[in-house]
Formats: sequence, structure tokens, C-alpha cells
Amino acid sequence: MIQTKRINMSILDYWSHDFNPPRQTQVDVLNWIEDVVTNTNKRYIVCECPVGTGKSHIGVTAARWISEGDKPGSSYVVTPQRILQQQYENTFKHKGTDFMVSLYGKSNYECASRNTTCDVGSLLKPKCTHCPCAAARQSFKRSSCGVTNYSLLTSPFPLVARNTLVLDECHNIEQILCDADAVQLSKGRCNYMNVAWKPETSTREEIIFWIIDSVYEAASTKAEELAEYCDRVLSSGSVSSQQAKTIQSANSFFQFVEKLEILVNELQSSDTFFNDWVFVKSNGMYTFKRLYAAHAFKNFIEPLASERIIMLSSTVLDINVFCKSLGISRNEVAYISTDSPFSAEHRPVFYKPIMKMNAQWAADDNEPGREKMLKAMIDICNKQKNNSGIVHTGNYKISQWLVSALEKKIPQKILHHNPSEDEASDRNQIISAFTSSSAMNPSLLISPSITEGLDLAGDVARFAIFAKIPFGNLGDEWIKRRMEISSRWYQIQALIEVIQGAGRVVRSEDDWGEVYILDSSWGYLFSQMEGTIPNWWKIAYRTK
Repeated sequence: MIQTKRINMSILDYWSHDFNPPRQTQVDVLNWIEDVVTNTNKRYIVCECPVGTGKSHIGVTAARWISEGDKPGSSYVVTPQRILQQQYENTFKHKGTDFMVSLYGKSNYECASRNTTCDVGSLLKPKCTHCPCAAARQSFKRSSCGVTNYSLLTSPFPLVARNTLVLDECHNIEQILCDADAVQLSKGRCNYMNVAWKPETSTREEIIFWIIDSVYEAASTKAEELAEYCDRVLSSGSVSSQQAKTIQSANSFFQFVEKLEILVNELQSSDTFFNDWVFVKSNGMYTFKRLYAAHAFKNFIEPLASERIIMLSSTVLDINVFCKSLGISRNEVAYISTDSPFSAEHRPVFYKPIMKMNAQWAADDNEPGREKMLKAMIDICNKQKNNSGIVHTGNYKISQWLVSALEKKIPQKILHHNPSEDEASDRNQIISAFTSSSAMNPSLLISPSITEGLDLAGDVARFAIFAKIPFGNLGDEWIKRRMEISSRWYQIQALIEVIQGAGRVVRSEDDWGEVYILDSSWGYLFSQMEGTIPNWWKIAYRTK
């Protein structure tokens, strides 16, 4: 059981910022955390604070206080995106200290002596004498506070438990953990294992028996062969680049086999397997994915905190739904939700319904509503002609249509990214171009995936447009099953995206920006979720 804590120094004595004093909202939340830790044994602390109010400072300050300062191995901070990880490092890293040391996956480090990245270079022989990844890992292990991302957290890289764990943007945890726990079986992987593919015309039961009787055996045999190969190569005097890439593929395969073994064991032992898992056939791929994140949370997250887990978000919205999604008891959770310190007049949200938007609608040249939508967007862009803005489209089809339709019709320069194998990298490059130039040259960033992780303060962006409400894709079997179980959960996910996206453009008390919602689907969502929408957001809402 977590013990109550008595600390001589106040939590505010550990304020994380070197220069600026805490805002009143931050003071109130930190004092509340101090009371929770001092007077209760609750393991989980959930802080829901509006976008731009400085949640990261709250989390870091609390972690330092709970862990009694900056002792080695005190705490971890985990973010969903690399860009947020970098923000933590840039904001809190103190020169000459081991505080807020960042760690990324091996592929993010350039090998010091070879023309490759450390994920390959670390396998080569003779060993590199100045490996930047190895150095980063040692520095991370020595740090008082280490910051990393959820991808690394759910990888085989061993992290030892620390006193305190801070999970930023915690509303994303469920999706991240369910994806990390998923088992994917493709034709290519079956060829790799020398096992015949089971046609997609097969029934679910036939595919399950095939996995148990054939795939698992083939995977085990292949894993043994690869282990012998890796041992033989790695024990030799040298390892070539090609051999290193083969070993890298083998390591990925070993992770697949570990997850496959868990899947097979549960298939064989559980009579209610499909109450807890989703099975998807799609594009030459069979996917098994847990419905809920409780299993992964218990195995990936829980072991990393010996005392408290602090979870931060602007959009928890329903603490009971949130707790259920992670498999934690509401009785173990201390929860606070705060108002925005930003004036509602500086962040108005205008609902101007044009019509219900979807991807098919955008692709239909004969759809008369498209012209109304384009006119509305052109009018907004002309009104904001000296300002930069963003357009949330919900999917790439709508993005591509808008890019083509708005080209040369608005005063702003259009920036966008397309779906690709390295989608995250392409998106980050476009975002970087947007943030570096938009204050001087008005631009319009059109994207289906920029509702989170962006700080577009000041002139970087003065307006945002929702062309489509970002409802989850019901073509995704996992989302469909979750929606069938709880329509409220489905609506909460869409609402989270809207509130997060609207919050990109106003980041401080003296900042300002306007948000426009043009998709008439919002009217229904608002009517269903009005009681769940935070009051600080509703007071900025305008229908005229």
C-alpha cells in the first residue's frame, strides 16, 4: 500500500521554472497534490487542466517534490510524441545537471564511426568505442529525472522502477497501449516463417486453429534458427552491415513471437476470448487487439513507479470512463479538474454549420454542399488574411480535396502533408516549416492529424477551422467494437480531439485566436455531450 508522505519542504519550493513564478491555477493544483500525497494513500493522481495552462510544470514540480528533489533515479516523464519530449528537454534541462535527460529509440542516434544509425551500428563488430546511443542510455540511467516516449516504454528496452512516473497527455494511453499489445500476422511474415498463408475467405475459427496448429509452431522453429544465427554471427570476429540488419530483423521477430505466445495461450485457455479481444481481417493482414488497455497498463506502466503515478491531460472529461479504460479503481485515484485562466473573449469558438462532412462527400464532384464549404473557408481566410491558421480535416481525402480546391483562392500559403511510410517525419517537417515562417508569411496548414502536441502561440497561428469533426473511423473494427459497447466512449474520443485541436492557437493569458466549426455533425455531438464539455470551454462557445 502507498504510504502517506511527510516532507518538510513545501511542494512550491520545488517549482520547476527558473524564472517565471507559478500561475494561480498552478499554485492551486500543486497545493492540492501536496494535500493528496501528505494525507492520502492514493497511488494515482490525475490532473485535468486546460490547454496552455502549464501542466508540464505541474507534473515536473510534483515529481521533484514527491521524489525529494533531484536524487538519481527519482522519476520518469513520458510523452506520446517526440516533439513533446523535446519540449520537456528544452524547457526543464539544466546545464551541467542530470535533470531531465532525454532518451530516444536507437534509430534516432547516428553511429559515431559508421554510416548508419545506432540500431544497426550497435550490432556491428568490432564494437564502436563511442556509441552515442549507449552514452545516452547511461546518462538516462544516471539522471534524477528521465524523459522518454511511450514507444520506448513499450519496447524491450529495460527500464527500472523509479519513485514517481509522470504520464503526459494521458488521454492517449489507452490507444497507445492497445496498439502496443496487438499481434499482427501478414503474408510477408508467413513467408518469412515458411508457413502457408490462410486465405481471407477462411472463417475466424479456421484462422484461429491455423494460428495455434501451424503458425505458432513455425514461429517457434524460426525463432530457434534465428537465435542460433545471431549467436554465431555475434560471436565471430566481425559483423557486416547486412548481417547487422538481419539481426535487427530477428530481434523484431523475437518480439512478435513473445506476443504470439501470449495470444495463443489466451486463445487456448479462455472461453470468453472474444469478449476481450478484437479480430480484424484487412489488406492481407490478420490483427488481434485487446479491447481494453488494462493488461498493458499493468505490465508496461505499473512496474515503473514504486510510489505514485501522475497523469496529466486537458481532456480526461469523464474520470470514470478513463479509469475503466486502464483497469484501475476509481477509489485509488485522486482527480482534479480546473478552469482555464484565459479570457473566453480571447478564444471564441464559432459554430457555423455548413453541412455534414465526410470523405465520400469530399470526393463527389456533384455534391452541391462542397461549394458552400469552400465559400465558408475562403471567407474565413479572407477575414484572417494577415494571419496564419490551421485546418483540421479528420482524414486525408478531405485534406487532399481542400488543398486542391483552395489553391490560389486564399491569401495564405497552403502547407500540407500526404500519407506516407514515414508519416510522422513528414508531418513534423511540414509543422516545422509552418511554425518557422507563418508569423512573417501568413500560411494555412491543412492536416488530419495536428490536433495535439503543437504549441502555436502568438502569430504562429491565429485561427483554426474544423472542416470535419474527427469521429473515430468505424471501418476500424476496434473502434467499432468499443462504440458498440459504449457510444459515450466514442463521443468522448471525438470531443477530446475537438477540444485539443481548438487549444492549439491560444497558449497564454495575452494570446488570442478564433476557432470555427463548419461540420454540422458538431450540433448532434454538442447536444449529446453538453454536460461533459468543461464549462471553461462552453463559455467561449458562440452560435452566432
